[in-house]
Amino acid sequence: MKHFSVSGRIMIFFLILCFPLPAFAADSPPTKDTGLSLSQAIKQAILQNPRTKASAYSIQQAEHQMTQAKSGHYPQIFFSETLNHTNNPMWAFGTRLNQGRIAQADFDPARLNDPSAITNFASVLSMEWTIYNGRQTQIGVEQAQSQIRSIEIQAEQTRQDVIHQTIKAYAGLILANQYLSVIEKTILTANAHLNMISARYDNGFTVKSDLLRAQVRVAELEQAKIQADSQVQIAIAVLNTVMGFPADEPLPHLAVLDQNPPVTGGDIETWVSGALSNHPHIRQMEILESVAAREIDKSRAGHLPQVSLIANYEIDSEKWDDFGDNYTLGAMMRMNLYSGDRLSAKTRESEAGLKRIQALLRDLKANVDVQARQSWLMTQSAWNRIRVTESAVRQAEEGLGIVENRYETGLYPLVSLLDAELSLQNSRTSRIQAIHDYLVARAGLYLAVGTLDENFN
Repeated sequence: MKHFSVSGRIMIFFLILCFPLPAFAADSPPTKDTGLSLSQAIKQAILQNPRTKASAYSIQQAEHQMTQAKSGHYPQIFFSETLNHTNNPMWAFGTRLNQGRIAQADFDPARLNDPSAITNFASVLSMEWTIYNGRQTQIGVEQAQSQIRSIEIQAEQTRQDVIHQTIKAYAGLILANQYLSVIEKTILTANAHLNMISARYDNGFTVKSDLLRAQVRVAELEQAKIQADSQVQIAIAVLNTVMGFPADEPLPHLAVLDQNPPVTGGDIETWVSGALSNHPHIRQMEILESVAAREIDKSRAGHLPQVSLIANYEIDSEKWDDFGDNYTLGAMMRMNLYSGDRLSAKTRESEAGLKRIQALLRDLKANVDVQARQSWLMTQSAWNRIRVTESAVRQAEEGLGIVENRYETGLYPLVSLLDAELSLQNSRTSRIQAIHDYLVARAGLYLAVGTLDENFN
């Protein structure tokens, strides 16, 4: 009497979801005193942004696909258990024969023609091993390796996109805060002017319309302050979202925009050349081009013969108290002689796919060229605007001081004072806007070239 047990492996995948809020990913976590630096914000976004997490899972998927492709090199082993109950004459006799229970009485014509029903448990262990298929399996493995590299490059592009979003959100929040600060400073100046005008009106040195106009100016600035406050809250929500935090998560204060940002060196052709060499989308498309070329080889291999080794071991029993067993060993060769043009059409499809990717690659290179040039020119433009706005702020501050003195002595009308006040407000706003635009444009330039990382300053 023999006993057999069938064991299987159960693969269990645990998905661990972490919700660390808010744990900043930085060597020195932000505090109320130090604030949140751009570097800390970038590191936090890389760690917690859903897009970077999704990229990591995409790489895992590709690695598992690689394992699937490699499995074609190994024998495929199967186990099956079948239960049959039949009185079919042919099957009944054959089943009894497989069970090793044939006796002389079983050859009685009456019993052969009208057998009793028989039950059979068939336990089969089988193996099939493809040892040659025109290198289709190896080509599939090479394609899977290329797909992993492609997805890793895509993950790098996603990472740079997230860094770029973080820089824009961080700079946007600073801009909103500094614009609010400009409004608050302007309100202080406007209130000081209102007090001066009120005193002049009380002493009979100015008309009531000047007083009313100054009051309207203060009211307008208060409305602008309300709008600026809401823009700050929106900017906080945007930065929190990029960093993977709830939109209303309180943030430490941020540093002001650098009044002397670093200069972006190099001429435009150097940056364009770097973009065409390093841009992740171009590198990814070049890999996909090689995958498509290998797909042509793979489809052509379908015309070649496929050779496999096969083996079976079978146990047949009715009540498990006795059984018969048998085995089969063999080799099999299959070759597709006619497929209704399916294999040839597959090859032509692969060739068309390769040409499509090559056309897309040419278009992508042209677009990256334009994007790099545009980013470089925008960076230079923003840098030049910084230099212009520096002198504009100094001139506006000096001009306001002159107009204040002359208005107080009655030499200038109120409109000149209000114009000078507005000019200073606009020049300060233009100054911080230019610095903001330079930071964002500079980040966009590094993104266009494919070299944007967490060390961006």
